Amino acid sequence: MTTRTLITAAALVMLCTTGCKKEETTTPDDATAADDVDDAADDAPEPATSDDEDEAPELLSKASFDETITDHFSDVSDCYVAALETQPDLKGKLNAEFTIGADGVPTSVTAVDGSSITDEALVQCINDAASNWGFDQPAEAGMRLRYEFNLAPAG
Repeated sequence: MTTRTLITAAALVMLCTTGCKKEETTTPDDATAADDVDDAADDAPEPATSDDEDEAPELLSKASFDETITDHFSDVSDCYVAALETQPDLKGKLNAEFTIGADGVPTSVTAVDGSSITDEALVQCINDAASNWGFDQPAEAGMRLRYEFNLAPAG
Protein backbone atom coordinates (compact mmCIF):
# COMPACT_ATOMS: atom_id res chain seq x y z
CA MET A 1 0.00 0.00 0.00
CA THR A 2 2.83 2.42 0.74
CA THR A 3 4.37 1.88 -2.69
CA ARG A 4 1.05 2.76 -4.34
CA THR A 5 0.82 5.90 -2.17
CA LEU A 6 4.34 6.95 -3.12
CA ILE A 7 3.68 6.41 -6.83
CA THR A 8 0.44 8.40 -6.62
CA ALA A 9 2.19 11.23 -4.75
CA ALA A 10 5.04 11.26 -7.29
CA ALA A 11 2.56 11.39 -10.17
CA LEU A 12 0.73 14.32 -8.58
CA VAL A 13 4.01 16.19 -8.10
CA MET A 14 4.92 15.57 -11.76
CA LEU A 15 1.55 16.81 -12.94
CA CYS A 16 1.76 19.94 -10.85
CA THR A 17 5.28 20.84 -11.88
CA THR A 18 4.66 20.30 -15.60
CA GLY A 19 1.15 21.69 -15.74
CA CYS A 20 1.47 24.64 -13.35
CA LYS A 21 2.55 28.01 -14.69
CA LYS A 22 3.70 31.03 -12.73
CA GLU A 23 1.61 34.14 -12.92
CA GLU A 24 3.45 37.17 -14.36
CA THR A 25 2.77 39.08 -11.14
CA THR A 26 4.70 36.66 -8.90
CA THR A 27 8.27 37.41 -7.88
CA PRO A 28 11.01 35.07 -9.01
CA ASP A 29 12.21 32.39 -6.60
CA ASP A 30 15.84 32.27 -5.47
CA ALA A 31 17.94 31.26 -8.46
CA THR A 32 19.52 27.84 -8.46
CA ALA A 33 22.23 26.48 -10.72
CA ALA A 34 19.62 24.67 -12.83
CA ASP A 35 17.62 27.90 -13.24
CA ASP A 36 20.68 29.73 -14.57
CA VAL A 37 20.83 27.38 -17.56
CA ASP A 38 17.24 28.25 -18.49
CA ASP A 39 17.67 32.04 -18.15
CA ALA A 40 18.25 32.54 -21.89
CA ALA A 41 15.00 30.76 -22.68
CA ASP A 42 13.19 32.83 -20.05
CA ASP A 43 14.33 36.06 -21.72
CA ALA A 44 12.65 35.15 -25.01
CA PRO A 45 9.43 37.05 -25.61
CA GLU A 46 6.31 35.09 -24.84
CA PRO A 47 3.35 35.01 -27.19
CA ALA A 48 0.83 37.75 -26.53
CA THR A 49 -1.94 36.54 -24.26
CA SER A 50 -3.29 39.86 -23.06
CA ASP A 51 -6.80 40.91 -23.98
CA ASP A 52 -5.45 44.42 -24.54
CA GLU A 53 -3.33 43.42 -27.51
CA ASP A 54 -4.77 42.86 -30.97
CA GLU A 55 -5.00 39.32 -32.20
CA ALA A 56 -4.06 38.43 -35.77
CA PRO A 57 -6.85 39.64 -38.03
CA GLU A 58 -9.09 37.13 -39.74
CA LEU A 59 -8.71 37.02 -43.51
CA LEU A 60 -11.72 37.93 -45.58
CA SER A 61 -13.51 34.94 -47.04
CA LYS A 62 -16.73 34.67 -49.00
CA ALA A 63 -18.44 33.26 -45.90
CA SER A 64 -17.29 36.12 -43.63
CA PHE A 65 -18.17 38.63 -46.36
CA ASP A 66 -21.70 37.22 -46.60
CA GLU A 67 -22.01 37.21 -42.80
CA THR A 68 -21.06 40.89 -42.58
CA ILE A 69 -23.60 41.76 -45.30
CA THR A 70 -26.26 39.82 -43.39
CA ASP A 71 -25.32 41.58 -40.15
CA HIS A 72 -25.84 44.96 -41.85
CA PHE A 73 -28.81 44.10 -44.01
CA SER A 74 -30.96 46.55 -42.05
CA ASP A 75 -28.82 49.37 -43.53
CA VAL A 76 -29.58 48.11 -47.05
CA SER A 77 -33.25 47.75 -46.15
CA ASP A 78 -33.33 51.36 -44.87
CA CYS A 79 -31.82 52.55 -48.16
CA TYR A 80 -34.36 50.54 -50.12
CA VAL A 81 -37.30 51.90 -48.10
CA ALA A 82 -36.02 55.44 -48.72
CA ALA A 83 -35.81 54.71 -52.46
CA LEU A 84 -39.38 53.36 -52.44
CA GLU A 85 -40.61 56.78 -51.28
CA THR A 86 -39.73 58.25 -54.68
CA GLN A 87 -40.19 55.07 -56.75
CA PRO A 88 -42.95 52.91 -55.22
CA ASP A 89 -42.62 50.25 -57.95
CA LEU A 90 -38.85 49.82 -57.49
CA LYS A 91 -37.99 46.13 -57.23
CA GLY A 92 -35.58 43.66 -58.69
CA LYS A 93 -32.02 42.45 -58.44
CA LEU A 94 -29.11 44.64 -57.41
CA ASN A 95 -25.83 42.94 -58.19
CA ALA A 96 -23.53 45.03 -55.98
CA GLU A 97 -19.75 44.91 -56.24
CA PHE A 98 -17.90 45.83 -53.04
CA THR A 99 -14.29 46.96 -53.25
CA ILE A 100 -12.65 46.29 -49.89
CA GLY A 101 -9.70 48.37 -48.64
CA ALA A 102 -6.69 46.92 -46.84
CA ASP A 103 -8.32 47.75 -43.47
CA GLY A 104 -11.51 45.83 -44.30
CA VAL A 105 -13.58 48.96 -44.94
CA PRO A 106 -15.34 49.15 -48.32
CA THR A 107 -13.95 51.87 -50.55
CA SER A 108 -16.83 51.62 -53.02
CA VAL A 109 -20.05 49.84 -53.81
CA THR A 110 -21.28 49.84 -57.39
CA ALA A 111 -24.11 48.24 -59.36
CA VAL A 112 -22.64 45.91 -61.96
CA ASP A 113 -23.87 43.89 -64.92
CA GLY A 114 -26.80 41.67 -64.13
CA SER A 115 -28.58 44.28 -62.02
CA SER A 116 -32.17 45.08 -62.89
CA ILE A 117 -32.04 47.91 -60.32
CA THR A 118 -29.62 50.67 -61.23
CA ASP A 119 -31.07 53.45 -59.10
CA GLU A 120 -28.05 55.69 -58.40
CA ALA A 121 -29.48 57.12 -55.16
CA LEU A 122 -30.08 53.61 -53.78
CA VAL A 123 -26.57 52.46 -54.71
CA GLN A 124 -25.06 55.64 -53.22
CA CYS A 125 -27.03 55.14 -50.01
CA ILE A 126 -25.72 51.56 -49.72
CA ASN A 127 -22.20 52.81 -50.51
CA ASP A 128 -22.45 55.42 -47.74
CA ALA A 129 -23.80 52.88 -45.24
CA ALA A 130 -21.15 50.29 -46.13
CA SER A 131 -18.36 52.76 -45.35
CA ASN A 132 -19.18 52.10 -41.67
CA TRP A 133 -19.05 48.31 -41.96
CA GLY A 134 -16.00 46.33 -40.99
CA PHE A 135 -15.15 43.30 -43.05
CA ASP A 136 -12.29 40.96 -42.22
CA GLN A 137 -8.95 42.00 -43.68
CA PRO A 138 -8.68 41.08 -47.38
CA ALA A 139 -5.69 39.15 -48.71
CA GLU A 140 -4.92 42.24 -50.77
CA ALA A 141 -6.20 45.83 -50.84
CA GLY A 142 -8.80 46.47 -53.50
CA MET A 143 -10.34 43.00 -53.30
CA ARG A 144 -13.69 42.93 -55.09
CA LEU A 145 -16.59 40.76 -54.04
CA ARG A 146 -20.15 40.73 -55.30
CA TYR A 147 -23.39 40.31 -53.45
CA GLU A 148 -26.79 39.97 -55.06
CA PHE A 149 -29.67 41.74 -53.35
CA ASN A 150 -33.18 40.75 -54.42
CA LEU A 151 -35.29 43.71 -53.39
CA ALA A 152 -39.06 43.89 -53.35
CA PRO A 153 -41.58 45.77 -51.21
CA ALA A 154 -42.98 43.83 -48.26
CA GLY A 155 -46.45 42.54 -48.60
